[in-house]
Amino acid sequence: LASLQQLKAQTDQINQANATGAKQQAVAVQQQVTGGQQLAAQGQQQLNVQALLADKKKQTNDQEKTTGQLLDEQLRKRMEEKDALAASSSSQSQLNASLTDTAGQATAAAASAKALQQNLQGASTAKTNLADQFQAQVKVVLDGAQVFTTMNGYLKTIADNSAKPVPVNVTVQGGGGCGGGYSPNAAKRV
Repeated sequence: LASLQQLKAQTDQINQANATGAKQQAVAVQQQVTGGQQLAAQGQQQLNVQALLADKKKQTNDQEKTTGQLLDEQLRKRMEEKDALAASSSSQSQLNASLTDTAGQATAAAASAKALQQNLQGASTAKTNLADQFQAQVKVVLDGAQVFTTMNGYLKTIADNSAKPVPVNVTVQGGGGCGGGYSPNAAKRV
C-alpha cells in the first residue's frame, strides 16, 4: 500500500511537471507570435511615416520647382518608390520567414502537448490498473479472512460438541428366568 501511494505521488509529480512544461512552451510560442505581430506593425508604421514624409516633401518641392523640375523629381521619386518597394518586399520576406519559424515552433509545441496528453493518458491508465490490482488484492485478503472466520466457527462448534458426553441408551430385552440380573451385553454409560 505504501509503494502504491509512492507510485501515485510520483505519477502526480510527473503529471505536474509535464503540465508546467507544456504551459511554459505555450507561453513561449505566444510571445514569439506577439513579437512577430509587433515587428509587422513596426514595419507598417515605418512605411506610413515614409509616405507622409514623401508627401510633405512633395508639397514643399512642388511649390518651389518648375514643370521640368517637377518631372525630374517625379522620375526620381518613382525610382525611390521602386527601391522602397524592394526594401519593403525584403522586410516582408523577413517577416514571412519569422512567421514561418513561429508557426513551426507552434507546431512543435502542439506535438509536445499531444505527447504530454498521451503521457497523461498512459499515467491515467497505469493508475486505473494499479487501483484494479489493489482492489483485487484487497478482495483476496477479505475473502481469505471470511473463509478463515467461517472455518474457525466450524472448528469451534466441533470442539464444543466433542467435549460433551454422548448419552447411550441401552435397552435390554429379558431372557426368561433371570430377573434383575446382570447382562453381559449391557453397555456402560459414559
